[in-house]
Amino acid sequence: MFHSAILVDTTMLPVTQPRYDHDKTGLTAGALVRRDNWEGGREEAAAAFRRNKGFFGRWDPDVLDRYVQFALHDDPSVGPKAVSLKCRRETEAVR
Repeated sequence: MFHSAILVDTTMLPVTQPRYDHDKTGLTAGALVRRDNWEGGREEAAAAFRRNKGFFGRWDPDVLDRYVQFALHDDPSVGPKAVSLKCRRETEAVR
């Protein structure tokens, strides 16, 4: 039925955590201020992700490569080589 599948574990929060953080703190604030495009393309984005030791530093290098390959899309509206995240910051913030 499928040629392949990519499974990504979502961020799991305690049941007591509100679904939307209206005061823009925590994960919501982080999503809203995160960088979402790279004019230098996938190579620049991959280098930026690798420098983020707090989050991406724990990822297996092969998984990070797949993230760069599939979580970004070419975005000529930003620049000729530019890529942007497929999931917009605002969408991620709503959770």
